[in-house]
Amino acid sequence: MDSPPSIEESLPKAPRWLQVCFGILLVPLSLLCLAGSVAMLASPAPKAPLLAAGIGVIFILICVWLLALAIRLIANRPNRGGLLGPFALRASAVFFLMMPLAGLFTGYYRQHGLIAVGQAAIYVFVALTLWSLAKRRAVAG
Repeated sequence: MDSPPSIEESLPKAPRWLQVCFGILLVPLSLLCLAGSVAMLASPAPKAPLLAAGIGVIFILICVWLLALAIRLIANRPNRGGLLGPFALRASAVFFLMMPLAGLFTGYYRQHGLIAVGQAAIYVFVALTLWSLAKRRAVAG
């Protein structure tokens, strides 16, 4: 018995040249927004530092998603397999785990206080998420 086609299969696809053009246009736009989001996170507003840090993290996640979308459009990669393999995800997870450790040795926590502890918790959460994603992708093949 044939299963009904999924929504993705039934939708018409854009021509390849249009996908590449949108991907190329999306890269500089998302990089510019990513730079602004990192700046918002690196030097939060003095009146509401926690709000600025929270919004900065949300904007960074959106910008990274846009960059991944742009690369998928340019490289003609479907969303099923992801862009990074298990090894690259584990390497990224190690990098994110090293960030809080570097803060211990540089005095970052003494300088920024509670905001630095929140950033460290986010880094550890991102690292654990990347590690579990790498595990799922390694099992999937």
